Amino acid sequence: MTPPPPVPTARDIMRRLAEARLLVIAILALMLAVAAWQLLRPGKQRLPTTVPIEVSATSIRHFSRQDTSRVRFGKLDFRGGLVLTSASRYFGGWSALALDARGRRLLAVSDTGAWMTGDLVYEGSHPAGIAHAVVGPLLASDGHPFSRGRDRDSEGLAIVSGTIDAGEALISFEGNDRIGRFPVDRDGVGPLIGYLPLPPVTARLSRNVGLESVCVIGAGAAAGDVVTLVERFPGTTDTHTGWTGKADGGTWRRLALQVIDDYDLTDCHGLADGGILVLERRFHARDWMHGPRMRLRRFTAGELAAGRPMVGETLLDAGPDEDIDNMEGIAVHTDEGGATVITLISDDNFNHRLQRTVLLQFALPPASPPAAPR
Repeated sequence: MTPPPPVPTARDIMRRLAEARLLVIAILALMLAVAAWQLLRPGKQRLPTTVPIEVSATSIRHFSRQDTSRVRFGKLDFRGGLVLTSASRYFGGWSALALDARGRRLLAVSDTGAWMTGDLVYEGSHPAGIAHAVVGPLLASDGHPFSRGRDRDSEGLAIVSGTIDAGEALISFEGNDRIGRFPVDRDGVGPLIGYLPLPPVTARLSRNVGLESVCVIGAGAAAGDVVTLVERFPGTTDTHTGWTGKADGGTWRRLALQVIDDYDLTDCHGLADGGILVLERRFHARDWMHGPRMRLRRFTAGELAAGRPMVGETLLDAGPDEDIDNMEGIAVHTDEGGATVITLISDDNFNHRLQRTVLLQFALPPASPPAAPR
């Protein structure tokens, strides 16, 4: 018969309480240190003015870490990738991306309220680097950078008219959730023009999982309509939430996208056929040992119009076996051969020791024409 455990003495109890107290103090000290680092690290400080920067690029030749001969991943062909670095203290946190029609001119926004322009350089069809890069602050309507940190958390970007060299962009913000209209040209992003009126329910959004993306439907009956998606809507577990409506305001219609494997929505982009691509990311605490995951889903114009929860088609699902990071931004252009080229960028959270700014390109081959009847 196993003897009963000894009854702890008063001294034992006091020692255990002291050890627990020390553990709690150590955890609190660590939390405070992390919070202070998040607040004071250079990248989180406000960028005061527009400056040119140098961006270095290291090529990613193979998307698979295991099979270097593999090119096809899901429905996509890997074109190549880059690991981007810069000595600039303001480089990083890139959460959204736009490219011109040829995929040569780049505009990105950071979750610190900064933007970056540059020329995406190629070697053949493979991305090779970024030249002539310039960074600058997003400006309020008075021409000054947004002062409060919660006003600068820019997460989504879409060109709603014109081009990135002469047009107008929509930029979504979370924290203080809103969608702003900004002029864009070769010199970067100009001062805020105004905000789109949003559904009143957006006031319920949680601070760090709000309006994560914005995109514009490219064709069909809904051409020009705006789509905005929430990273995680409060109280929902089986569907993601978004809305679609006119760029000039008015009535918004709610969208529901089925949640798969607890991924969060990070960006979207309109397609030439009236559908949209949606980028998803899973990077929860339980994933730290293995790394982030990402997924690309395509939703058709018919699904968007139907008003039912949408499942879409998975084009790509990648994780620790592939060369990814915290993928947050997506842009789309069509190459000279008619292939849809998808460009992704990651948000390194200015955590340069543990994360990277990764740019990846994939091609969705054009659909084969139907076989002639015999």
